[in-house]
Amino acid sequence: MKHPRTLIREAVAARLAEHLPQVDARLTASRISIHRSTPLFAGKLPAILIYTRDERIEDQPNADPGLRYRKLELSVEIIASGDAAAEEADVLAQAVEAILDLDETLGLLVEGTRLTRTEVDQGGE
Repeated sequence: MKHPRTLIREAVAARLAEHLPQVDARLTASRISIHRSTPLFAGKLPAILIYTRDERIEDQPNADPGLRYRKLELSVEIIASGDAAAEEADVLAQAVEAILDLDETLGLLVEGTRLTRTEVDQGGE
C-alpha cells in the first residue's frame, strides 16, 4: 500500500502529463518526476519535479487510531534553460496552475488544493 503523499504526487504528475503536452510538446511523462533527486540534463529541459516540502498533522480529539487531518505542502518545480527560460517557466507555471485548478480534489484524493506561493530562482547554469 502506498503512502498518501506518494499517491498525491502521482496524481499531480498524471494530470500534468495528460495536459502539459498541449502547452509544450516536450513535456511528456518522461520529463515529469515525483522525485526531487532526478538527474536533469540540458537536453531534457524543460522538466518538472513534484515533491513534498512539509506535512503537518493537525491535532484532533479522539484521532488515534482513527483518521488524522494532514496538511501537505507540495512543490511543483519547473526547470528551464536558455535565453527564454524565465518566460518559458512563466508559461508553464500558468499552465500548471490552470491544470490543477480543473480538479482541486485530485479525484477526491484530497480535500482541496490551493496555490500558496511561488518562488522564483534564476541561476547561471
